[in-house]
Amino acid sequence: VGALDGVDAVSGVALRVVRLALEDAPRGRSVALILVDPARFDPDDGFGSFQFIGGQGDERSGHAALARGDVLAGSTLHARFGFGAGDSVESSVDLRTSDGFAPFRVGGVVVDFTGGGEAFIGSIDALARFGGGSPDLYVITVDDGADPAGVRESIAAAFPDLALDITRNDAYRDRILDASQRAFASTNALLLLAALIAALGVANTLGMSLVTRRHEFAVLRTVGLRRSGVLRMIVAEGIVVVTLGTALGVAVGLVLSRVITAGAAALTGYDLAPVYPWGIVALVVVLAPVVGIVASLLPARRAARIAPIDALDRAD
Repeated sequence: VGALDGVDAVSGVALRVVRLALEDAPRGRSVALILVDPARFDPDDGFGSFQFIGGQGDERSGHAALARGDVLAGSTLHARFGFGAGDSVESSVDLRTSDGFAPFRVGGVVVDFTGGGEAFIGSIDALARFGGGSPDLYVITVDDGADPAGVRESIAAAFPDLALDITRNDAYRDRILDASQRAFASTNALLLLAALIAALGVANTLGMSLVTRRHEFAVLRTVGLRRSGVLRMIVAEGIVVVTLGTALGVAVGLVLSRVITAGAAALTGYDLAPVYPWGIVALVVVLAPVVGIVASLLPARRAARIAPIDALDRAD
């Protein structure tokens, strides 16, 4: 594969299921073992990287750990069993090899979702110790300016009998984004539902306010306020309520977005930052008075139609 035109680098990856020795599991626990080429994660000359959780290694120390035969623990194993790098955690694990259980030093903790996050990452140089065989997949990069689709076709044509499953990075990324968008479709629907509930809340609040303010409206009508004036007054109240609620909601949302992303970054090890949809925010701010008008229109019409004499009689 490396000799084909357009191919830059080829790096093998082997996937194995091994037994992890635990004190409460005499026969061990099955975990995933991912064996990779340490050179791929060389921070100077490689083309791969890991996401380390805070205080549990970095790209340079992780590469050094793989090069000397240590393993990196998945974040789930770190959270569940305390495996990690340092004196305050379990810095050594016993994995079953072809010669029985053997100790491996933990050189860091990375974010990985293989086997539900219960995975260790080691060097592919140790493949013979875990049953031998060949890599299960290969990570391939192309030369600058090369067409990934053309390289994909060249690889498939060079090995017609292997029925290779060749997935381009952009297609893989698009599948992940599509799945994420489907997962958040319900959240977007909840936004519309929240707006509807907010409008109903404003209408309900103004409606209840009218019940206790009949006498006030009657007095205003008797001193010369027209029905249109009552209508405008109540609509203005609805606009003020919705506009203030929108301003507070945007302000609190900006603060919560940073709190949530900071927590997610600490949990996953990824460097996350909130992305603000300013176009949607601007649209919400512009539409807020419209929502206030719509929500307060019916209560305002009801208040404007109340005869002053009837309101004064009921107040008495």
